[in-house]
Amino acid sequence: MGWQQISSHRLHFSIFTISQELFDTQYYCSAMATKSFNVDPMKVFIENDLNLMFDHFPCGLTRMNEIKLKMMDAYGTSICRVSLNLNGTLEADICGPDTNPSIRQVYGFHHITRLDMYRNETHQKFLKSMVSDYKFSRRWDDQLAVTVPAVIEDSSKTWDHRAHGVHLGLHHNTMIDGKERGDLVRSKFII
Repeated sequence: MGWQQISSHRLHFSIFTISQELFDTQYYCSAMATKSFNVDPMKVFIENDLNLMFDHFPCGLTRMNEIKLKMMDAYGTSICRVSLNLNGTLEADICGPDTNPSIRQVYGFHHITRLDMYRNETHQKFLKSMVSDYKFSRRWDDQLAVTVPAVIEDSSKTWDHRAHGVHLGLHHNTMIDGKERGDLVRSKFII
C-alpha cells in the first residue's frame, strides 16, 4: 500500500494506491489481527448488555472549557475527568463550577459501540453541538464523541477488553492492543 504523487500543471493531488494483495481481499481494517481471538468480543458485548467495549484507554485529551459548556447544554451536567477503575470500567468526575475539563478518551482503533445508545435524543443534542460547524475538522475528536456519551449514559456498561478477559492481539500503530510494543505480524484472520 502506498501514496503516489501526481502533478499536472497547477493541479496537485495524491492517489492512494492499494497493493494487489489488499485489492484481492474483501475487508480492510487499520488494526490487524495477529492471532485468533480467545473469545468472541461481540458475544461478550451482547451478553453483558454493554454500551462500549474498548481495547485502549487512555488516548487523547480534551482540555477546552467549551466542551464543558456543550455538555452542560445537552446533559445539565459536565464531566471533567475520565479514568479506568480497578474493575475495568470507565468512571467520571463531575465538574464543579470552577473546574476545567481534562478528559481522557477511548482510542479509536478498536471499540464496539451500541449505536442505539448514541442515537438517543440527548446524546444527539450533545454530539451535534460538539460537531457544530466543524464537520471535517479534528477540533473535536471522534474519540471524545465515543467516550462522553457512554460515560454519561452508564459508565458501568463501558468495559476495557483485557480487564474482562478479552485479549484480541490487534496490531495498530506499532502496538498490540494499544498496550505493548509489537512488530507487525502479517496474518490472515479467517472469519
